[in-house]
Amino acid sequence: SQAVRFMNAPEMATFDLEQEPSAVRSAYGDSQFGQGCLMARRLIETGVRFVEVTLRGWDTHQDNFTRTTALCEELDPAFATLVKELLERDLWDSTLVVWMGEFGRKPRIDAQDGRGHWTTGWNVVMGGGGLEEGRVIGATSSDGEEVIESQVGIPDLYHAILTGLGIDPFTEYLTPLRRPITFVNDKAQGIPELIRSA
Repeated sequence: SQAVRFMNAPEMATFDLEQEPSAVRSAYGDSQFGQGCLMARRLIETGVRFVEVTLRGWDTHQDNFTRTTALCEELDPAFATLVKELLERDLWDSTLVVWMGEFGRKPRIDAQDGRGHWTTGWNVVMGGGGLEEGRVIGATSSDGEEVIESQVGIPDLYHAILTGLGIDPFTEYLTPLRRPITFVNDKAQGIPELIRSA
């Protein structure tokens, strides 16, 4: 049956992290996120075209500093090792890595030693996938409360991501109800400073 063929397919070995040397598994970190980043690298190597790894817990309305420190202890080794291995395995230029959340955190600490939601400005890290490296686009005021230089909107961010993936952001698709849609509106300009020139 199809289910048995699927379970016995050689590609299923991709999901066996025990095949990795213990030093590699350790470098990613002994956490669900760390091992998820290792799995992402293995999936990319086998040709999987989209992988998402999540690290929950950034909603730090209370006890921001303790919680953020713990999150960074998971994030830093996993993210750094993923980038290092993608570079070593010649996968970096063909893989777009995007690290972001759905919005930022308030620059000011509140009464509960936390940070509330902040949609005015936040950071996104992007690399690989034909993008220029070492760029910082935009700036906030010294207190971090407003964007004062090179504001990037969501349509422009999506435009840049799609361009980095080699997808025309204005391609029209049809929904199951035959409604035409595009990933971005016609005003999106992308982030030209990020696109590597040929």
